Amino acid sequence: MIRKDFFYGTSPSTQRALNTLLVYSEKTSSRLTYVLSQLSGFIGLHFKLTNDLKDFQKSSLPKLSYAAQTKGVYIEPVSLLFEKGLTDKEIKIYKSSNVYFFKTTSNILEFDLFAAIFYLISRYEEYTASQSAFDQYKRFKFEHALAHQHDFLRVPLIDLWITDFKTKLKTEFKTLRFSKKAYQFESTIDVDQPFAFKHQSNITTAFKSLLKGRFKQYKRYLETKEDPYNHLSFFTSLSKKFNTLPTYFLNTGSHFKIDPPPISYWALEDLFTALKGTARVQLHPSYHAFLDAQKLKEEKRILEDYTKVEASRQHFIALEFPDTYNALLGAGIIKDYSMGYPNTMGFRASCSNPFYWYDLSQEKTTELLVYPFWMMDIHVTKTKNKMLAIEKQAKETIALLKQINGYNCMVFHSHLFALDKDHDVQKHKDLIQQLFEQSHTHTQ
Repeated sequence: MIRKDFFYGTSPSTQRALNTLLVYSEKTSSRLTYVLSQLSGFIGLHFKLTNDLKDFQKSSLPKLSYAAQTKGVYIEPVSLLFEKGLTDKEIKIYKSSNVYFFKTTSNILEFDLFAAIFYLISRYEEYTASQSAFDQYKRFKFEHALAHQHDFLRVPLIDLWITDFKTKLKTEFKTLRFSKKAYQFESTIDVDQPFAFKHQSNITTAFKSLLKGRFKQYKRYLETKEDPYNHLSFFTSLSKKFNTLPTYFLNTGSHFKIDPPPISYWALEDLFTALKGTARVQLHPSYHAFLDAQKLKEEKRILEDYTKVEASRQHFIALEFPDTYNALLGAGIIKDYSMGYPNTMGFRASCSNPFYWYDLSQEKTTELLVYPFWMMDIHVTKTKNKMLAIEKQAKETIALLKQINGYNCMVFHSHLFALDKDHDVQKHKDLIQQLFEQSHTHTQ
């Protein structure tokens, strides 16, 4: 029988309004149900799964067989979604209109779409990568990613596959309708350290500024009371102009070298007063909290005096599977914005849309919703010799995301202007304003 409780990715009220695609599989698995759940949200279609062949054959619903060659539309599966545990995969890449892998027999696609989506968004390759694929901070190096090695890192490949799949389903099933999905832009600002000098002891700050070669900045601050790290008003004005509600990820600091110093009570009060009613403020865990659940909880508690904390982005994009995400869930974090690379533009999971994390170590879908980002302002400002080319690539990506109704999440830093060695703060701000403007403007 058709399992009537198998509805994925949408609320009951939405399910009734969506058309349904019946999917047959000889057997079910947690991986297959997970992929159908995510795909439902991506494509705007209600999937109904059955492993009863007779019911499948008798049904009048539009249908797809996820099994060896049968009558009607089918995709013959590779083994990935019916496996448990991890094995090294030799991925052979093919190219047609888009790059693809897991080539198989099908009369609608050239590959196993479900398995390929699972491989990329579960970050399977990061679980099985050798130690050399990680840097000294335990971060997966983009150079070892399949997407980089085969030149599809800069595009949301899964979104492109789904667009093609949707077109082919419409051709096969004339009456099949999809719920509308709109392009979305979300601006996020990492506040590693809200103030360089404000709310700090003058003597201590003067001494530290001398040691770090920043005494001129400190002297200017004493004269003007303009803190070089504090550009929140700039981002607030942009958000108002383009009618967006940004999310600020605030690092409360630690005593470790790689993190900013702990934030003071007065700095927190100042920050929340400045942002009240204009933005969401969420957690930017310190580097050493990314594998320390107790420290993560302590940092979360600091912010909880001011706001409900349910989202985070890892400082330094320190992300290790599955430990970091399990620590977030253990601390009550249900949204994460760390799915991207700290040192290059691109789609780490080959997907622009948010998706729920699948824990490969426990073979289960979790409640953690992952929001991918594809660009940081630092990707542009730290490569000044290639700035024009990177700006062009960024604008092309934004245009593509609009075209396919994708999710456009970019990362900015409130303190980065002060680190510009060319001291060209206005040029930096002009670039960010251009990115906001292009991201906000709807395709005509």
